Amino acid sequence: MADFPEKTEPRPNRLSPTLRDKKRYLAFYVERGGDVQFMDLLNAIWQGILGFLGELGTAKAGIWILKTTWDEQRRMGLIKCNNTSVEEVRAALSVVNRVGDVPVTVTVVGVSGTIKGAKKKFFGERDLMSFAGTAPVQTAEIEEEEGGEEEEGELF
Repeated sequence: MADFPEKTEPRPNRLSPTLRDKKRYLAFYVERGGDVQFMDLLNAIWQGILGFLGELGTAKAGIWILKTTWDEQRRMGLIKCNNTSVEEVRAALSVVNRVGDVPVTVTVVGVSGTIKGAKKKFFGERDLMSFAGTAPVQTAEIEEEEGGEEEEGELF
């Protein structure tokens, strides 16, 4: 008898990119207050969003607080949400007024379509491509070339 392979259940097809929810990244800044621990801030933000939007609104907004983008020194971070709920999330963040026992104000600095763009625009991060064309000019070599006679010939 021949062994037949077991039938595996078919995998569900993935949504095409045009059918997926479009996302936006809100850059926020925590004003006032002393040292703010990320876990305390995370709890305060979730409580504020759940209190303002409710569970259904929070689920529809598709909110993710990105831990890897939190900058402890600058007190800045990113929150991901759907493009249709940006204004609701902005309003929900303005409700947050305490992190633990510390009074704070959470301000949305801006909105971007990508994490990379948000980091460049709002966090001031630079990548290698942004350094192209910004190399310092060495003036000593230019002055020496200008002082000598010009030779005609091939460029290369």
